[in-house]
Amino acid sequence: MEEQVNIVVFGRVQGVGFRYFIKTKAQKLGLKGWVQNQIDGSVKIKAKGDKEKIKELVNYCNKRLLFAQVEKVQIEKQKTENDLKNFTIIY
Repeated sequence: MEEQVNIVVFGRVQGVGFRYFIKTKAQKLGLKGWVQNQIDGSVKIKAKGDKEKIKELVNYCNKRLLFAQVEKVQIEKQKTENDLKNFTIIY
């Protein structure tokens, strides 16, 4: 079953390659969407795809990735958008 979520990751997640690792994992999982740094220091992820694959991405967000230190992950289900074609980093 396909779903779409917004994921916001808080902690030391900017300037440590976190977006790149999320993009790579999301592409391997076949998800569509994007990842972007936020002004408040968090990273926002919009992901669309199989429910189990999204759950796997959320679990991946909580792993130790290089120098990232995740403190909190928020997840919000969204209405599915049809304009998401692949998974990218928004700069």
